[in-house]
Amino acid sequence: MFSFKSFVLVIVFAYVGLGFAETTIKVNGQLQCCSDGLVFLLGNITENSPFKPGSPSNQFIMPADKGKFSVSYTSQRGCYYLANQKVELFERDAISQDDFLNSTMTTFEGNFYLTGSESWDSDVQFYLKASHNCLLSQEQVDQHCQRISIFNIDKTFNDGEFGFQWFIGEPNADELKCPKN
Repeated sequence: MFSFKSFVLVIVFAYVGLGFAETTIKVNGQLQCCSDGLVFLLGNITENSPFKPGSPSNQFIMPADKGKFSVSYTSQRGCYYLANQKVELFERDAISQDDFLNSTMTTFEGNFYLTGSESWDSDVQFYLKASHNCLLSQEQVDQHCQRISIFNIDKTFNDGEFGFQWFIGEPNADELKCPKN
C-alpha cells in the first residue's frame, strides 16, 4: 500500500524521469497610451498648466477635452509613454489558476523588462498584464481606478526574447477596475 510520501516521491521521480524542460521568456517592452483624442501642445509648461515637469519630450500631451491654453497645438493621433505603471508576467494554466511569474514598474519612458520560466507544462502560454491610467477621466483618476490590459505572447518566443512596443488606447478593449469605497 502506498503512503502519501510514496505517492509524492513517485510523482517527483516521474517528473524528473520524463525530463520536462524549463520554458523561459524574456520580455523587453515599452508601454504607450495612444488615442485620436490627444492634443500635442507645443510650448513651455507654465504655472497654471495641467502638466508636470519631466515630460518625456518637448511635446506635452493632454486629453483634448481638458480646455484651451495659450500655446500652439496640433491635433492628431498621438501617443505618450506610460511611466510608473505596473506590468506583470503570467503563465496561463488550463486547469488551475494562472501562474504569476514576475512584475515590474515602467520607467519614465514606459520601458520594462521581465523574465520568467515554467517547468511543469510543456505547452506554455505566457502573457502580460498591465495596470495603467491610459485614457482615464479625472473622476476615475480621483477614484484610483486603473485599466487592465492583457497581451498574449506568441509561443514562438518561448525560450527566447520578445521585444515590442505595446500601444494601448482603446477604452472599451480594457477592463476598468475601481476600488470600492
